[in-house]
Amino acid sequence: MYRFQKFTVGLIVALVFLAGGCAHLVLSPRQVVVRSALEEMCQKKSVQSLIPYVTDDLRLILQLSDPLVVVLEKTGIFRLSDEIAASCNDASIKFAGEVKVTDERYLVRLSSKEKSIAYEFVVIKENTEWKISSLRK
Repeated sequence: MYRFQKFTVGLIVALVFLAGGCAHLVLSPRQVVVRSALEEMCQKKSVQSLIPYVTDDLRLILQLSDPLVVVLEKTGIFRLSDEIAASCNDASIKFAGEVKVTDERYLVRLSSKEKSIAYEFVVIKENTEWKISSLRK
């Protein structure tokens, strides 16, 4: 559960870069995956919308966590959709670049006004496509 919460909070924080108008930048294929995933999550206000952009192991985590998220939303304990919506309005997050670990593994970094590295996504090649991976992998 802690791993899911940490990943979700990181994604919410990372969402804020979307309002910054990154369209003029030349993005790598890995950055395009991250941007597309975050845009989708911003539009649908659901972490389940990330499923097409993540690796098989992370997809399983998202699918298993969905019932818990639904319960938390319905009881009002935690409104993930509110957090996502609020984050989508902050323009201070931008791509900070990427670090090549191997030919098939990169770290895609986002920065903010407060931090030079606000969040870091592990992006790997899975079945010839770039996907966001769990941080543990």
